[in-house]
Amino acid sequence: MNIYDIAREAGVSITTVSRVLNQSPNIRQETRQKVQAVLEKYHYSPSPIARGLVKRSMNAVGILSIDIRGIHYSQTAYAIEQELHRLGYRCQLYNTGREPEQQRQYLEMIADNLLDGIILIGSTFQTPAFEQLLKQYLPGCLPVLFVNGSFPLPNVYSILSDDHRGIFQCVEQFIARGRRHILFVRDNNTDSALRKERGYRDAMTSHGLTPLIIEGEDSINGGANATRRALELCPQAETIFYGTDRAAVGGIQALQQLQIPVPAQVELIGFNNSQLCEVTCPALSSLDNHLDQMGLQVAQILHRLLQGEEAKKISICTPVLAERESTRRH
Repeated sequence: MNIYDIAREAGVSITTVSRVLNQSPNIRQETRQKVQAVLEKYHYSPSPIARGLVKRSMNAVGILSIDIRGIHYSQTAYAIEQELHRLGYRCQLYNTGREPEQQRQYLEMIADNLLDGIILIGSTFQTPAFEQLLKQYLPGCLPVLFVNGSFPLPNVYSILSDDHRGIFQCVEQFIARGRRHILFVRDNNTDSALRKERGYRDAMTSHGLTPLIIEGEDSINGGANATRRALELCPQAETIFYGTDRAAVGGIQALQQLQIPVPAQVELIGFNNSQLCEVTCPALSSLDNHLDQMGLQVAQILHRLLQGEEAKKISICTPVLAERESTRRH
């Protein structure tokens, strides 16, 4: 029986167990009693290393992103870092890339850094390979917060954007306005992108309309190319949904080059409600998935867990349309 086993059975983090062992005053009495009961049950005698974990702790949190250059990743990371700083934590940012070997190297390094917890930003991490890496390199009692993704692991807590419901409700809103030729540009194959696609598809088919999905890339150029293909497949297109704002910006550029007026002839709707929406002409309508609120909430949940408190395993928010000039309100 070691300190990791104690934390797992007590249902708390390793940091909480260490604080109990070091008689830290910043522990709720209920939590302290729960940990102490497990310690006494196994007649646990901590090693000097275990006793020193709190003192050696960096009081720091690792924030992991596939590529921080993505505006929705950076916006979320900023909100997380600001709230954690307010709560007394320092943050370390890791750009893991997409390759499993590079991600393995980062997790191996993180495992040696005695971080209090880690936060994963984006459903791009939701792969079987990364789940195995978490099991291998991070103890089951180290809290892992996942923004817009989930793993069925005891130490993983998730904040999910209900992308399916958000897209579904928005497509229904435009169907109610009389639109019938509504298209969807999917930018990649992440879990989030697939949820958006299913929301679009379900809304269209529930009204007896034919879905048309165009494969694209999450880039301005990728959005522009996908928009041109969309118009070739459906010249009568009225409304186009995109999986990201960045792809939708490419859509605006493509329509301007084709001299197709937005929104008089074709409406465009992005996703993430990022700062890009304000700099396009016309300004881009976008589904707001509350990135700042998600970042704030994930930081607060991690803090509660590190204080030995309980938290919901999964929290959900629903995107809503932030309407601007690229859509018609009738």
